[in-house]
Amino acid sequence: MSHLPDSEASEFFLKRSASFSLFLWLSFCRFVEQGKVLSLNSQACSDISSSVSGTPTSLQQWLTLWQQQAFRPQHLIRLPWWLWGVCLITGAVTMSGVLAVQAGGIINIWLPLFLFAFFPCLLSLLTAVSAASSPEKPRHPPLGYHWLAERYQLPDFQPNHLLLRPWLARQLQQGASLMVLGGLIAFFVFATFQEIRFYWSSTFIQNYETMAAIFHWIALPWQLWLEAPALSVVEASQFSVQPFAEPGQTEQSSELWSFVVAAVLTYGLLPRLLLMALFNYQLKSRLGRAIQTSVVPEQFLNHQQHTVSIDPLQQEEAPEDQPQDTMPVATKTETEEKATKRPDQQEPQTETEIKSQPRIQEPALTGYQVGWRLSETEIPVRHNLGLASWQADEDWLNQLSTVETEAIALIADLWQIPTGELADIAEQLRDKGVTLRLILINAQNIAAERTDVQLKTWQFFADRHQLPLEQSSKHDLMASLTHDTERSEGKNG
Repeated sequence: MSHLPDSEASEFFLKRSASFSLFLWLSFCRFVEQGKVLSLNSQACSDISSSVSGTPTSLQQWLTLWQQQAFRPQHLIRLPWWLWGVCLITGAVTMSGVLAVQAGGIINIWLPLFLFAFFPCLLSLLTAVSAASSPEKPRHPPLGYHWLAERYQLPDFQPNHLLLRPWLARQLQQGASLMVLGGLIAFFVFATFQEIRFYWSSTFIQNYETMAAIFHWIALPWQLWLEAPALSVVEASQFSVQPFAEPGQTEQSSELWSFVVAAVLTYGLLPRLLLMALFNYQLKSRLGRAIQTSVVPEQFLNHQQHTVSIDPLQQEEAPEDQPQDTMPVATKTETEEKATKRPDQQEPQTETEIKSQPRIQEPALTGYQVGWRLSETEIPVRHNLGLASWQADEDWLNQLSTVETEAIALIADLWQIPTGELADIAEQLRDKGVTLRLILINAQNIAAERTDVQLKTWQFFADRHQLPLEQSSKHDLMASLTHDTERSEGKNG
């Protein structure tokens, strides 16, 4: 298997915004998993580059062709505009309610500070801590994800949670930022048409100098461009002083509006914007690592370059006017000659030939077999993974008894493509202490060069996940399963 430069695939998927790159990648993985083949007509190939004629030669050109033919605007998930409008209006209505509690009178300064500055800041800190300590394998998707998944056709959460969590968190922070922004807009609308005056009061703090010190610490982040409330302003805005305040002192209480706005911007809006940037960076970095460690681009390239004219779940039927053995005559003759030679007469293989051969073993079945997207219903397996929903496979894995299944033989068709979902299943079985072996069912009537390419793809997957890879024909596999079943029934008898 040829090694693809990691930067080539990353450059294609990561050159756009984080959200676009995410759903472009998820759509690409779904395309490869379905085993589809691109159209190589002259018009499609000429649209890739004016300097390229014929079949694409690089991964970038293949990916560009895929985007032109298979990627659709509906694959890019955008939350509806009215949802952001609801967030904006909610913040505006909340601030309007705070300012209209005592229309024309003075307002307790702690009410807008708590609702639009301190409480959002606390939520931002909790979000940051939760993002830093989130589990690698969440048991349940976030609240409301099922509704979003059904409405906007989002992928299953569990196998893609590392990518979907920062995207969802960024959308949440964007909505919270619009709520704070709506509150600020309502504040300035009210301040334009009426005077807004604030007061402060406390059961435990009666000294205005102590409160002035508290305001000073709150205003510490922006004191370089806006000073904290002066001592005289804090004294005049104390609630117990308001009934006895002179006209000049009463006007001083309206000077606290700039302090409130600065607090909302610093503690309410700025942390949300920082979290949006953090989650955007987290999504980009995780997506980059996922692309670099994934075998999907290489599977895509191999599958398109060696265009297989069969469905992933079906085998190719040979034409009636041709014999079943489609191996070229020269290749068949050489193979027969090598088979008839004694070991001392065979030519030694070069080091390159030895390394290029997939390391395949003969299957030695146990009593527990599991299938991966098998189309052959006559193969007796305990469970056929990958055909139902991810949740169904997850439930089966959770109910699996490791006492009875210390070793599992995972049977897959050679022409299936190893996906990230299969990798997650292999990791979960390993975490349960199960010894997993991979058995491939040979495809008949397929040219040898196509078989070698697909074998190398599976070998790469097996090496990455440290799985022993075995190979068998359907006939031999059925014979082994029958013999194993009869032996088990004899022991039970």
